Amino acid sequence: MKQNFITKLISAKLAILLVCCLSWNSTIQAQTQSTTCFFVGETLATDLLPTLNIPLAPGQCQLCSTGGPAIPVPALNVPGCAGIQDRRAGPVVPRTNTGCTFADGCNSCFGCGVQNTTAVMSPGLFPSTAPAWTGPTPGNPASCETWIGPAALRVNTNCQATFGAFYTITVGPTAAGPFVAVGGYASGANTSYTFPVPTANYTPCGNTFVRPAGAWMGSFGDGIPSFQFLTGGPVVAALDSSAVGDGCSTAGTVCLSGGTFTKVYRSWSFQPGTTTCQLVRGVLPVNIQDLEPPVFVPACPKGNLVSLNAGPGECEVSWDAPQFMAMDNCPANSTFGSAATRVAGCPSNGRFASVEGLASGYMFDLRNIGTSAIGVVGLSSWFCHSAPPTNVPDAPYQFWVKSTANTAWRPGVTGTIAGNGGCAVGASWPLSQWTLRATSATHKAVPNGIRLGDANISARQWVLFGANATNNDTFDLRAAQVTQRVTCTGTISDTAIAPALVLQPGEIRGCFVAGAPGSGASMWANPFNSCLTQTGNASLAINPTGSGGIYITNNNAAQIGGAFNCAAWGFAGDIFTAVGGNMIIPEQYCGQPYAPGCFFPIGCTRLCYRATDAQGNVSTCEFNVCVNAFPNPINALACHDDVQLSLDDQCQITLHPDMFLSGGPYKCYNAYRVQARLWQTTGTGGLIDRNLTLAGVQLNGNDIGRDFRITVIDTATGNSCWSHATVEDKFAPRLTCPPNITVSCAAGVAPAVTGVPVVVENCGGVSLTFRDDASKGNCALGYSWRMVRTWTAVDGSGNRATCTQLITVGIGDIFDVTVPRNYDNLDAPMLNCNEKIDRNKDVSPHMADFPECVDGYLLDSAFWRANPNAPDIYPNRRLPRLLGWNCIDDPTDPKFTHPSPDPVWYPAHRQWSPQNPLCWGPETHVMWQGTGRPGGVDCFNFSVTCEDIVFDLATPGCDAGPVGCYKLLRKWTVMDWCTGTLGGHNQIIKVGDIEGPQVLYPDSARINMESYSCSGRWEVPPAWLIDNCSNEIHYSVEVQQGTILGNETSGYVVINMPEGIQIGYIVATDCCGNITKKRVVLNVVDRVPPTAICRTSTVVGINGNQSPGENVARVCAEAFDEGSYDNCSPHVWFKVIRMAELLG
Repeated sequence: MKQNFITKLISAKLAILLVCCLSWNSTIQAQTQSTTCFFVGETLATDLLPTLNIPLAPGQCQLCSTGGPAIPVPALNVPGCAGIQDRRAGPVVPRTNTGCTFADGCNSCFGCGVQNTTAVMSPGLFPSTAPAWTGPTPGNPASCETWIGPAALRVNTNCQATFGAFYTITVGPTAAGPFVAVGGYASGANTSYTFPVPTANYTPCGNTFVRPAGAWMGSFGDGIPSFQFLTGGPVVAALDSSAVGDGCSTAGTVCLSGGTFTKVYRSWSFQPGTTTCQLVRGVLPVNIQDLEPPVFVPACPKGNLVSLNAGPGECEVSWDAPQFMAMDNCPANSTFGSAATRVAGCPSNGRFASVEGLASGYMFDLRNIGTSAIGVVGLSSWFCHSAPPTNVPDAPYQFWVKSTANTAWRPGVTGTIAGNGGCAVGASWPLSQWTLRATSATHKAVPNGIRLGDANISARQWVLFGANATNNDTFDLRAAQVTQRVTCTGTISDTAIAPALVLQPGEIRGCFVAGAPGSGASMWANPFNSCLTQTGNASLAINPTGSGGIYITNNNAAQIGGAFNCAAWGFAGDIFTAVGGNMIIPEQYCGQPYAPGCFFPIGCTRLCYRATDAQGNVSTCEFNVCVNAFPNPINALACHDDVQLSLDDQCQITLHPDMFLSGGPYKCYNAYRVQARLWQTTGTGGLIDRNLTLAGVQLNGNDIGRDFRITVIDTATGNSCWSHATVEDKFAPRLTCPPNITVSCAAGVAPAVTGVPVVVENCGGVSLTFRDDASKGNCALGYSWRMVRTWTAVDGSGNRATCTQLITVGIGDIFDVTVPRNYDNLDAPMLNCNEKIDRNKDVSPHMADFPECVDGYLLDSAFWRANPNAPDIYPNRRLPRLLGWNCIDDPTDPKFTHPSPDPVWYPAHRQWSPQNPLCWGPETHVMWQGTGRPGGVDCFNFSVTCEDIVFDLATPGCDAGPVGCYKLLRKWTVMDWCTGTLGGHNQIIKVGDIEGPQVLYPDSARINMESYSCSGRWEVPPAWLIDNCSNEIHYSVEVQQGTILGNETSGYVVINMPEGIQIGYIVATDCCGNITKKRVVLNVVDRVPPTAICRTSTVVGINGNQSPGENVARVCAEAFDEGSYDNCSPHVWFKVIRMAELLG
């Protein structure tokens, strides 16, 4: 955790806070409630008294009393059965620690040794002197509690310390004295002391000063006292104990504003013959009634009638009167904001900020010391975080106020509030005692302060660490209340401003502004004790004298405070206030939308208004607005001969009788009917009305230039007349030029870049053209061109409008120049050698009719497949494809035949024309692409050149065709003549062949064997080879088994191929290194028959018994073999047959 002065201070003091405590909380011990002594009319079960209604005097908004309570004290059922001393109490003020060595709740633990003087706010004195207290005695109800003399000092240690010291307390009316000793007390004894104070040493309604007779001691564990002045008065029957005043309001006057609130009365009774006290308590609802209703401004019409007279031809009459409002005798809280004031708080010489991670802020009091109600509408301070002076523009902040009126911030605290100059831990308030009045997603930093109505209130300039730092952060505490009224002129929105806090005269209220819990947002704080005096103005006191403020954390959403607090601080900032207004916006409950300022029809219209003030008093105003028709009109009708009818901005016109009638006087024109017919129409038919949904006869743009016969008929008498009328459009188009613009020279000045005017034409068609008046710039002027573009719009009736636009073309900046893409298959695809431009190519046969526009040959199939759900028409799915690339055809150019930087566009589609733009027009789709140029160089101050370096990629000595395959390094150079800057870029362009040769060859072949060996011999027929780019193609042969002999010139022979099936390849290579391998299935078959070799003669002997027919000889087939063989098989099978059988 980061530490600043506050965090270090807290960590050092936590160790001693266990023996040092100080509480501002005061409690009343529970008492048995008396059932024999009570207030008249009281319901004992609830202590509730009947509501007291007190009407205010006419013209008054407050109930005021001088020298006594404004609300009468309720009577007791038995007079004198209870009583209590009337008393006044000042604020509890801790001892001043200025100059002590350790400014903490227990600063004298480490020694003080100084005689500090503490200023304590002292209440006013009662006019009579009360007797001394004699203790509880039978028959004396007032003796049930401590008696207070005319003036007394209460010294409270409220702490049981380890050690203590004895002090003699002195009191004086000024800081310089004279001081008189009033008593002594032992510190650290957890005891309260009450000492009488001589009135000569007492300052009523101011500061009375307290100090020890000697120095404050330095004993370890010495408790630090707090001081409070009390004054006593006569015994009364009962006392309002919920709001004990100090008797110091202006001229001793106590004023209460109208409204409903509750006062609690408590007193004491005693058991007869004993000193036992019982509680007497009553709750009195009070309704201070403002019975005076609001007054209408202007006043309600006399006799509840407004009479208006119509003139000749008039059907309605305007009642020119202001809108009704109402004034009330008492200001309403919802109309604050008509005027605003900045009330200055403490000057800001900021030093501290919050502990990092803890939301925190100021707790302080505001008191209305003026004579009228005040609304708190804004705060100004330095809203920060843990590292000031950085402010936090998006941090959430909260504004809390004490829920009960006339309640300062101190009452209701649990735990310890730090003494001046120190810090403490644990002080907290339950949320039930506070009301969240405003939150902010941001602190609403408003330049020049906060705007209230027409008053712009400036915040001050803050000073941090001695250095001026402009900071006008404000927290807007207003809420807008919008009331809408529907009238004939539209909806009127009346906005009233409701402040977050309204202070009645004399009222004090505790306030707390801090970052929201968990936000870490905080406030920039002044040094300790830097602003302890009251600040503000004549109407608002910030931290009234004796009040003081603290800086406290807000890190627990379940309560206010609870972590640490430091004292004492004034509010370092400004309070914005506004005074309530007396104006009330009335409610109209009949006659809408008619109201003052409207045109009223002939006859009577009733209007009703109701005004209600904050107390519920109601004033009503009901009256009739009667319009009298024009008397004695003529019955004969006369019409103008020729009338020109001009269409309005909606290209229409409503025909009214007064457009055509002449002479007069006539009655209300609504009593006449208008008929329109074309001039050439005869008879009573042919009536024209272009819009039957609108009242009256309507003509529109369809009737421009036409002649009409307009008839006006008196519906009562039937009299009529007619006029010749011509319809015209005299409204010129409304033309709004685009704003003046400065463009780069690379962007160009086409309307698509510089903008097109917005044209509003009442009757449709309009032509839009422009003309440029240009002047050339130079390097010194800082621009290339400056032109005035005059746009002209002409509608169908010849009405024209013009507007001008100033266009400035800037000088080119070499750093804005863009480089062309590389065509290297990395950035962009390379250029194919077979897609070079064909200047003679005619694509017109492939242009299909609209809406297809292209046939299958020109169709961009990639785009077509990428949009399967789009309609199969141009341009949704059908676009012309890119055919190839453009080249440089100028033989004198060193880059002749190289790719051109510029594209070639498709010619306009044969069905396209400017009047009927079907398919595409000129320069819409690229047919032959260019490799591009540097972008943004079309400026007068740029010169561009390029140089090509060619790297041949073809096989050396191989004819790669007319284009070939190569890489091109195009070196671009850009020169800025205005600055002398030189820039360059190397563009890579590759022209290549990505297709291998086509090999036309059988997929399979049968191979025979050699006759003398068991191996195949394949005499390879030459392959048929073609290539898309290369003029020269080479091929070779590959087999899985066998010996390859020969070459592509003499031919290839493969020998030693084993019997069976294997795979062979015809391998073709073009000049760009592309290889195609044609797979051939080779079947080596033995189709060579065995070779038979026989003996030319064989002698065989006959064996047997010499019997005829039985002597035989056996000869085997092998006997005739003389070396027969086969090329593959090691064994040969023999068979012998007689020649006679062989020959048949």
